[in-house]
Amino acid sequence: MATSREKLEEVEEKIDRLVEEIEEINSTLYNLAQDSTSAKKIKTDRIDWGIVDEVDEEYEIWYNQALTLVSEYMPEREGDFRRTYSDMDELLHFDGMEYTKADNYCGILRRVISKQKNILLSIPSKLETERLKVRKGISDEIITEELYQAKDLWDEGNVRAAGVIAGIALERHLLTLCNVSERDLKYEYSDGIRSLAETLSDAGEITNAKRSQLGYLADIRNNCAHANEEEPDKREVERLIKQAEDLVREI
Repeated sequence: MATSREKLEEVEEKIDRLVEEIEEINSTLYNLAQDSTSAKKIKTDRIDWGIVDEVDEEYEIWYNQALTLVSEYMPEREGDFRRTYSDMDELLHFDGMEYTKADNYCGILRRVISKQKNILLSIPSKLETERLKVRKGISDEIITEELYQAKDLWDEGNVRAAGVIAGIALERHLLTLCNVSERDLKYEYSDGIRSLAETLSDAGEITNAKRSQLGYLADIRNNCAHANEEEPDKREVERLIKQAEDLVREI
């Protein structure tokens, strides 16, 4: 299953290709307008209508592909994007353009295409914003549920269980960081705190100091998870819970 970052990169690649294609269409129509002018005005009887038919087909394919992306990722702008279609249809077929100044035609063409491009180019930033919201939302959920549960267990004297729950919360947060990273991180969902911390540190996502801190907390958590003869140190588990909460908020 693709991560949110992989999904974003895939969409960006599609948009880059579509932007390149619409620029080529713009260039072709610009040249058609310039080549069909007389006294700087368009004469429709000079237009190469064979090229128009080719560009018309290219634009139909382009528009349907672009509309699919807009509908899926920017539905609030779909109406605006659809309205540009009729404008482009007139420009493509030079409807009502007899004796129109070629420069005026090219200016209108550029504005319509820019509007379409800008809607497409706004998709990645929206996806990135949503990706970060997901990250924050998961982190907030960890704080409000698992870490608060760990605090309650500690207050009730269930020190070992409190340490295990706090460790699970910290692991979930580190997995979230790996999942939303812009880098191609190699990790497994079965990785523990120490392993995930090493992965994030090697990728430059967290500092070496945070890596060392997480290694220390991993030891406390592991001590709670194993059936040792001695009970985990209550103050150390309290430190695990407090520092886990701080780390979830900080990184």
